[in-house]
Amino acid sequence: MEKKIYEELCNNYRYFLTWRHAAFAGHVLAIGGTIALSITAIKDALKIAYLIPLFASPIGIILWLFDIKIRKIYRAIYIQGEKLEEGFDGYFSCLRKIGASFSGNGRPGEEGQGVPAGRVISHSTVLDIVYWCSFLGMLVLSLIIKYYY
Repeated sequence: MEKKIYEELCNNYRYFLTWRHAAFAGHVLAIGGTIALSITAIKDALKIAYLIPLFASPIGIILWLFDIKIRKIYRAIYIQGEKLEEGFDGYFSCLRKIGASFSGNGRPGEEGQGVPAGRVISHSTVLDIVYWCSFLGMLVLSLIIKYYY
């Protein structure tokens, strides 16, 4: 029975990470499309060109909120998987050894978790930065188009 539960946890973990990667890929495409459309609009419709990045700016915040929800789910899966692996080194235990432990306060690289504290920048931190920077970048782009051109 535990083997079936473990397999299901691994499948769910991969499933939610796939959603996370798909959201990031969609984000990259949306930002690229927004920039391309903004450049075209500067040439053809300068008066309203600033609206394109302005309306696209919430994409970063929406995907960030989506990522936070996914993050909570896969961290819960991770913790359960790690509990099932007591006594052997499985997938979730190996993640802990490289500093991806989500037990405690949910921060990777805590002392005693395999990696010295403060030495690991998690994917979650990087995605937080990317999503917030894209939100602010689109707002700045909108202001530049409106007041510079």
